Amino acid sequence: MEEEFRFALRARLNWLFAKPGFDDFTWFCNEDLDAICKVADAQLAALKADYAAKLSEQSTASLTGQNPAHQDSAVQKAEAALRKLEEKAKPYFDERSRRADA
Repeated sequence: MEEEFRFALRARLNWLFAKPGFDDFTWFCNEDLDAICKVADAQLAALKADYAAKLSEQSTASLTGQNPAHQDSAVQKAEAALRKLEEKAKPYFDERSRRADA
């Protein structure tokens, strides 16, 4: 084989196994997958509570006549954090439910 081909092949194989965004969730054993999902559930519960608190602060501010502008950004940040974690945890939850159905 030519040197350039061997280098390209080695680089492509390395990229294949070391690519960012590893997305194989099936290799976790059931106990590890359950542990990951339980941690994600706890974090989601905390973020949902924070989001509800921000919404409550926002409505309280508007009822008392205060400017709710800074509460709006806090609500948006809390909602974004919640959505981001839901998106990251979804494959793990899907894999857990797939295994439960099987």
